[in-house]
Amino acid sequence: MGVVEDIQLISESVHKTLDLMAFDEKLGKDFEEFIKRYEIQISTQKELTQIMFFYLFESRMRTGISPFEYLKDEKLLDERICSSFANSFTGTFQVNKIKQNSLLVNSLVNEKEYELTTLSKTSNLRGLGQKDYIEARIIKLNDTYYVLDILSVIPSSKRFVALSNGISHLVKSPKKIYWDNENKFKEFEEISDVMTKSFVKCTGSHCTITSNKLADGLLQHFNFYHHNLLPEDDKLENWLTDDYSLEWADIEKLKNESVSDNTFDNLAGGFSGHSADYNVGYWVDDELGIFIIPNLGTFFEIFKNKNHKIENWKECIVEFLNLDKIPLSVIEEAFKMNEKALEIFSEASDEKIKNKEDLIKQYKPDYLSGKRFSPTLVLYNSKLFQDIFDEIDRIENKQNIEEQAKSVGRNEPCPCGSGKKYKHCCGK
Repeated sequence: MGVVEDIQLISESVHKTLDLMAFDEKLGKDFEEFIKRYEIQISTQKELTQIMFFYLFESRMRTGISPFEYLKDEKLLDERICSSFANSFTGTFQVNKIKQNSLLVNSLVNEKEYELTTLSKTSNLRGLGQKDYIEARIIKLNDTYYVLDILSVIPSSKRFVALSNGISHLVKSPKKIYWDNENKFKEFEEISDVMTKSFVKCTGSHCTITSNKLADGLLQHFNFYHHNLLPEDDKLENWLTDDYSLEWADIEKLKNESVSDNTFDNLAGGFSGHSADYNVGYWVDDELGIFIIPNLGTFFEIFKNKNHKIENWKECIVEFLNLDKIPLSVIEEAFKMNEKALEIFSEASDEKIKNKEDLIKQYKPDYLSGKRFSPTLVLYNSKLFQDIFDEIDRIENKQNIEEQAKSVGRNEPCPCGSGKKYKHCCGK
């Protein structure tokens, strides 16, 4: 098939899928449960369509498979298009060149260059210029990459916003860094092996629980240790405590707290800035890296006890089952700790789960289909992470120069040290 035929197939399939959500009983019911589960409020048709797209492309059904896998299995949609849709990629791209029917872009997330064919002429993308950024959902069909949806356009002058957007994608879905990038995948396999061994050597354990007030310091301690820069007075015990709360903390609510006035600080983390007291665990998965998991101490405490019904135990277990960032190895550890783990998981989820295999298939399918490296490993070893620090330095330097320039004439040398007159340099 040619590009024109592909575009027609994609457009028809999108409309057919939206219709199926209204007429297919199983898909429609699962979407309704999705809306209720996340307490989503919809007031306009546009919002409904946006939520439908998010559900279809970014979520999984209660059975553990993606909506498009269901449509393929039920033979309700073309098999090729289902596979393409199920493997779609949403990320931030910088536009290098605009052609009549395509965009030449660089992906900030997985660090590859693409030619993206648009479903309509690029002249319809008003206001988009070279070096601007787009947040877009793309698919690969017959070795051609198509822009399925442009979610936002970010001007080139807002580079920090674009980088922050890319960081958000990595934090939410770490596997995006090696989507369609085999070299990146192999690189992270090597990095993971080195960092996990280093962390275990640093802490002496595969599982380290501390308070949220000390968790950021522990990460910094390991960072210094890993790079052989550890100050003599920075001891591991400085960041460990037995005095931490095992009361479950609602992390979604805590995310809405302002950790600082700095956008990047809020994206990168910042447990110590939260007003609540809770525990944070550092969990080492030998193959996938270091996972930083709030409430990990609470989760393990549930399975350590003969009477597992500590306060908010159900909420904690449901959170650990539903969060993609919680690795399969943590769930498997619960089975090692308690012979009645399956009963506990079933009671918490209000479902009769037949066996461990069904539990994993439903709640942790991504960990069965291939390696999914930890968010910490991905973030701290991504080009984006370094780029955003460089951008912060650039912004701060510019602010300093502007401050210094208040006392500099336009014909005097620019305070940045370029040797040019201020009016021809930073004073433009």
